[in-house]
Amino acid sequence: MPSVFKTLMCAAALTAPLMLSACGPVDVLNRLTPNDSFELSKDISYGDLSAHILDVYTPNESEALGDEPIVMFIYGGGWNSGHKDMYKFVGEAFASNGYTAVIPNYRVYPDVIYPDFAVDAAKAVAWAHAKYNRPIVMIGHSAGAHISALLALDDQYLSAQNVERCSAIAGWIGLAGPYDFKVYDPPYTEIFPLEIRDEMLPINYAANSLTPALITIGTDDTKVNPAQTERMHAALTAAGTPVTAHYYDGLSHTDIIAHMANFFKDKSPTQSDVMDFVKTLPSPTCDE
Repeated sequence: MPSVFKTLMCAAALTAPLMLSACGPVDVLNRLTPNDSFELSKDISYGDLSAHILDVYTPNESEALGDEPIVMFIYGGGWNSGHKDMYKFVGEAFASNGYTAVIPNYRVYPDVIYPDFAVDAAKAVAWAHAKYNRPIVMIGHSAGAHISALLALDDQYLSAQNVERCSAIAGWIGLAGPYDFKVYDPPYTEIFPLEIRDEMLPINYAANSLTPALITIGTDDTKVNPAQTERMHAALTAAGTPVTAHYYDGLSHTDIIAHMANFFKDKSPTQSDVMDFVKTLPSPTCDE
């Protein structure tokens, strides 16, 4: 499969001749993303801090499925970067498939360290739970997959927001997630202080929940070792959790999130695997 970056640059040259300035692949993806499948509500406050804002992509009436679950996407960025505005293509992908997508900002290093970014994500879940009173599917890429897994597997974050995890979270999806990793180098030695390096690993909570999971990674990922997905899959399976793992040949760490865009819908199974998982989720239950 050709590089996502080469494909996007070729697409930009062919479809957007007025784009004369240099654009990154995310910029190109977002420019290629249509605006007619959703209504966008921007910069909604979900907490007390300036960083506590989120966007909501609501499907048009013709696309909406009814009482479908809410999808919350947590972006990656190494726990020290990222922004919701980069992910229009993800919001549109879910909206065009009939799902309301919520994409929150959250605080990152050096402003905060673990667990504050997970606390922020839990606040966003609490907002969505109160707003919609519908099951929520957590999905995250890279550091966002780490955060999503923590919220889906460990009660402490949502309990602190007076949300019952087992009744609110219908399922979780990790795209290229770090679930079982060592910390050696800065800034990660500062983001995850020595005394909490067991507490911050999602794999250590794999036995805590039967919430269905989908975990995926590209075989060419050089940022997160695919062996982490293998270990997480084994741990969840051993706990009796319904879990599916997909390994995409030739995809890199960034390819896997780019392939969520509708631009790649007919070129990659990534988006369809995610949508099929969400479509078949049962209602969340606390009878675990």
